[in-house]
Order: sequence, then structure tokens, then C-alpha cells
Amino acid sequence: MAKKRATSALASKLNKKLGASLAQHAEDKTKQPADFTSLPPGINGGIAELNAASLGTYKTGDNQGEPFIRLAGAVLEPKSVVVSEQVFIDGKVQLLPPREVRCAGLITSMMLPLCETTNSKGVIISDDDNVAAAMNWLRVLGGDECTKEVEDEASLVALLEELAGAGIKFRFSTSAGTPTAQYPKSRTWENWAGPRGLEDYEPAAEEAVDDATGDAEPETDDGPTDDVALDALAKVADSGDDQAAEQLKALALKAGVDEPTVDDAENWAAVAKMVEDASDSDDEPDADEGWTKGDFAMFKPPKAKKARSYEVTAVFEKKGTCNLKSVADGTMLKGVKLDALASPE
Repeated sequence: MAKKRATSALASKLNKKLGASLAQHAEDKTKQPADFTSLPPGINGGIAELNAASLGTYKTGDNQGEPFIRLAGAVLEPKSVVVSEQVFIDGKVQLLPPREVRCAGLITSMMLPLCETTNSKGVIISDDDNVAAAMNWLRVLGGDECTKEVEDEASLVALLEELAGAGIKFRFSTSAGTPTAQYPKSRTWENWAGPRGLEDYEPAAEEAVDDATGDAEPETDDGPTDDVALDALAKVADSGDDQAAEQLKALALKAGVDEPTVDDAENWAAVAKMVEDASDSDDEPDADEGWTKGDFAMFKPPKAKKARSYEVTAVFEKKGTCNLKSVADGTMLKGVKLDALASPE
């Protein structure tokens, strides 16, 4: 017969302490963790809010033990961006199919060395020049007067804490280098531009779109652009890239391939072939009836004050929708309800 476990006085005391602690924090405000997923290239006119500024030391590398300043901000805009990444495969640069990447909430950051460094071209930059550059960035973010009282580590840390809590908005962009055989996936560079012009900035509220109203969203061609791009994506996925594998799986499911079939495929090249076959047979527009490809029509997009002229680029009679191309600026719209179109006369 099992012995009955006695409740010790210590255990009882711990339970009371734990209960009190649980009750104390039961209604705390939730703190969302920062998303450190790498930003995609191709962001122009991005806006972020400074939320971290700290002093640290390099843990490894040529500058091990030397000080630096880290600045970081959470992305407010754009909410997402469509990217077509380049990879180096089979001795040449190939373009992967475009995909939409969520940007809002991701982190953009900058490291400012406070020591002597050597750049990629072998040029030595003195510690004094790096300190001057770092102090200039702090003034860019905090104003011309903010560094006047900085004279030692304690005053620098105090300024960094003040900047991190000031809610400073700043502009940034991202760009990508060209991939090579040595670095088959290109590196994304984050370029900060400062807060000028954002003093009164307020993030725009996101608006939901009701498909039943005939409102349309900007078209993002998230399918493969051609067989070469699809093949390149499969090779990247077969090399162990999880992001490419997820993108290819999403393309397969969107093309109508069922998930068990995708999961049972021998490799990602086989999945790419499934996408290609499904796209060839199922992704053609339905037979033209009423509105036809090449017609011009008037359509009033969401938030627009008046209807605009568009060219019909594809018609899907079974769905009762079409794709449009703006005559004015070439903007593409997809999923527009046919009954929302009006004759240009």
C-alpha cells in the first residue's frame, strides 16, 4: 500500500506564497515579445518607432570586449511588402517567385561602434571618428541639444534610456545585395533616415475589407512567374530552407493540391511539378461572357472619391469576378465583382 504523502509546513507556506503571486499578476498587462524575424528587402519609405537604445560590448570577433551602441525600433509601416528575392543557383542568379511578407511589428536595428574598426574595404576607422558618428546619430534621433550633457558612461546610458522611452518615429528602407556563389542568399541592408517630418505622425488604422461589397485589394502575384522561378524555389527548399519550403507548400495548396499529397512528395522539386501541372490545368480564366479581357470599364476602388478607368485583364465568370489594370498608373486589382463595373460611356 502506498504511503500517504504528508503536507509539510514548508510546502504549505510555498503554496500560500504562490497563490498570492498568481493573484497579484492575474490582471497584468500583456507584454508581447519582439519579433526578430529578418526584414525583407524592398522597403521604401518605411516608418518605425524607436523602442530600444543600449550600451553593450562585442562578445566575439575582432572587436571583442569593445563598446558599441545598439538602437532598435519596431516597424509601423509598411504593414507588408511583396518581395522577389534573388538566389545564386546552378552558377547564376535566379529570381524566386514573389511573396508577400508581413513587416509590421518586426525589428529594424543599427549598431554604432565606439571603438576602432576596419571596414569591408580594409580602411581603418578610428575610435574617435566612430564615437563622433554615433553621437551624431543620437542627435539625429533626439535633437541637436540631446548630447550636450554626455561626458561619461553614466550620462550616455541615461541619454539612451531617455531616447528609448521618447516614442521617436523615424524613416528607414531596406535593400539587398547581389547573391554570389560564396553567399547564395543575398544579405538585406537596413538604412535609417531619421525622424524629420514625422513629428505629428500617427499610424493609420487598419481597415477590414468585405468581399461581398465588391471592394478589391491590390493584386499581389504570389504564384510562380515562370517555370525557372518555380524550379529555383524548389532547389532552395530542397537545400533545407524552411521559408522556401513553406512558400512552395502554400503555392501547392493554393493551386488545389491537397495537403497529404504535398506531405508525401519525395522532394520539393516534385511539389514544384505538382504546382506547375495544377496551374496549367486549373488556373485559366473561364470562358468570356459579358465583360471580356481587353474591355475598359469604370470602377470605384475603396476610399476613392470617384470611379476610375480600368482595363479588364482577366474574367472569371464562375466566381463573378475579374482582374483590372488602372489606365492612369498601372495599379493591378484582383477579385473585383463584375457587377461593380460600369460602362465607360
